[in-house]
Amino acid sequence: MSDETKTDATPQSGEGSSTPTSTPVPHRTPPGRLRRLGRRLLVVLFMIAAAFVIIMLMSADRSGIVISQAEQELQSGDPIGALERMEKLLREKALPGEGGEADSGASALPFDLHERAKKVVEAAAYEIMSDNYLDATSGDASATSAVYDTKDRAEKLHAGSGRLASLSIQLDRSAASPISLKQKPAVTDYGFDRDGNKTDQPGSAKPPSEDLTSRLIDSFDEAIRKHPTSLDLQLNYGQFLLELGEIDAAIGRFAEAAKLDGENADAQTGLGIARLMQGTKESLVAAEGHFLRAVELTPDDPAANLNYAAYLKRVGKVEEAKKYEEKAVE
Repeated sequence: MSDETKTDATPQSGEGSSTPTSTPVPHRTPPGRLRRLGRRLLVVLFMIAAAFVIIMLMSADRSGIVISQAEQELQSGDPIGALERMEKLLREKALPGEGGEADSGASALPFDLHERAKKVVEAAAYEIMSDNYLDATSGDASATSAVYDTKDRAEKLHAGSGRLASLSIQLDRSAASPISLKQKPAVTDYGFDRDGNKTDQPGSAKPPSEDLTSRLIDSFDEAIRKHPTSLDLQLNYGQFLLELGEIDAAIGRFAEAAKLDGENADAQTGLGIARLMQGTKESLVAAEGHFLRAVELTPDDPAANLNYAAYLKRVGKVEEAKKYEEKAVE
């Protein structure tokens, strides 16, 4: 066959020719593999969450153990050790919202444990302050520092209370004028001797200075604003006002104390003394009711019986008064 008659089977490029092209196929991950990856991711997330929960639980359990140890120290007569242990714990932990109270990076202590810890702090602080109080009133500088410093330590841990504030204020009173101010906590200490005479007449001894009086009133007012339900504060403030001769104001404080605890004999005694000091016919009648109520609430308390006996003698009921005097010394 000649060259002219050969047919070239190879496609020629040019106009009218078509070159076949291939379309790339995208890579597809098999559905089964996607499901396996999803399951693995869920497992990892679950393990992370579980680890977080375990860490939190372990932390809470450790905190609970520390608090229990502090409670045991408190019960065994070591309030200083209990307070120090709680200080360390509460520096490491903080209640949500109490920024700046814990060390940097500290996790929050659960609310129930935090409340339990604050109770331990308050109880330990009260014991330490009480143990040092009498020495402080005698002028012992280290004991005085212990009372004030312990109160400050408790308040820094959000564990302040009315009775801690009251002890601190009472120390302020005693340090300034130990001759004229009673150091005992009961209102009955302001009461009567067996012969019917008051043991402390307002103004009969050297009164506190005007500046000190103003400062103490401010301290009482501030403490009561912080701790309005503190029975100790209301009673001690009432007693202080009696000593200043502020009878109406004292009645208001004792009345508040009686509202807080309707079965508190000291509140009734304070009201009785204040009403008696008012000196009117109506106030004398009211005074008897308060003195008698104090005896009903604490029938075996010598002070309650002596106060009522003193009142009876004041109003001329001498024979009846003897019965309560005899009961006081049984």
